[in-house]
Amino acid sequence: MDKPPLHSKTALFKWTKKVLREYNIRPREKYSQSFSIDPFLIKSVVNSVCSLDCKCVCEIGSGLGTLTYYLAEKCYRVIAIEIDKVLALVTSRVLEKSYNTVIINGDGLEVPWNCDCTVSNTPYNITSDILIKLARTNTVKYGVFVLQKEVVDRLKATPGSRDYGRLTVLIKLLFDIEAGPVFHPDSFYPKPKVFSQLVILRRKHNYEAVHSILEEVTRVIFSEKRKKAISVLNRKLGIDYETLRSIGLSEDLRVYELCPEMIMNIARTVMEKRYMLRKDYG
Repeated sequence: MDKPPLHSKTALFKWTKKVLREYNIRPREKYSQSFSIDPFLIKSVVNSVCSLDCKCVCEIGSGLGTLTYYLAEKCYRVIAIEIDKVLALVTSRVLEKSYNTVIINGDGLEVPWNCDCTVSNTPYNITSDILIKLARTNTVKYGVFVLQKEVVDRLKATPGSRDYGRLTVLIKLLFDIEAGPVFHPDSFYPKPKVFSQLVILRRKHNYEAVHSILEEVTRVIFSEKRKKAISVLNRKLGIDYETLRSIGLSEDLRVYELCPEMIMNIARTVMEKRYMLRKDYG
């Protein structure tokens, strides 16, 4: 099979349409299938990966193998995971002359990521799941993703802003976040209804037991994000007011105004409280 051309957007679009016709593929809304037809997007992702110290790259959702092909040209080893059987076949044919690539027909949320960098033109329907799995997989030091722009806005959000939430807290505590170029819907076929953006995540801390507690804490308190944090934490997690004041929690702060570091302190408090209870009754 001819390699995906990157000399022009028109050429890549024609190649994409040709492959879709040849294999009788109709993009499936169930999997949020949308294929990149923008050479600049492909080059931006590959260049970002090459700027990192990666020996093995895992691509989630290889699609037609367009990005996979150019990752394989630059990276030592590439593992491509594609849930759609026909698309996995197409990827294998695009990469038929590549000896450093493994194509797996499977669910990227279930297949282990045995790599140090995860890459994805991320299907919109599993974006949060992909980011949470990245957070929990300590072997993966980097993530290079093309996400909905609104998701990148959430990752970068500051306490007290509209976009600030549970995902912001977890990712900010574990990764340094670098936002890259924004891509118009015209960069994809079929066109999504939203803009997309490249983001690079560099791990700064491993996911530990306290982060599991942190996820539980944020799940509980962000269900009442506009209410006073000290009241929500006392009522929902049973933390007494004196303890909350001792860790520096102001009386007036709302849940969505708590910084990630303060929420981590709360998670540690919950963890210590549970440890003491087990010790008392153990």
